[in-house]
Amino acid sequence: MGKRSKEFWQAAVEACEGRSVAEVAREVGVPYQTLYTKVHKARKAATPREPESAGEELKRLRRENHVWQRSSKSQKKRRPSSRGTRSEV
Repeated sequence: MGKRSKEFWQAAVEACEGRSVAEVAREVGVPYQTLYTKVHKARKAATPREPESAGEELKRLRRENHVWQRSSKSQKKRRPSSRGTRSEV
């Protein structure tokens, strides 16, 4: 299967209006999950987002910071322990 054009994907996404993604995917010969992803992204981009308030932004940033801190802690390498005796060295 070759690379599809933007126009092809736009037409396929538009064809999903009022029809199931699976039905359109079978009809145009593309994997269901690929078309579903394109449809989801198109709908998300078309939905206008309200600007978040300062409180909402602060909550979001704290949550992101917490996730980053957890991931950085899990990636740190542990030092080898020095439980051996001096005679082993």
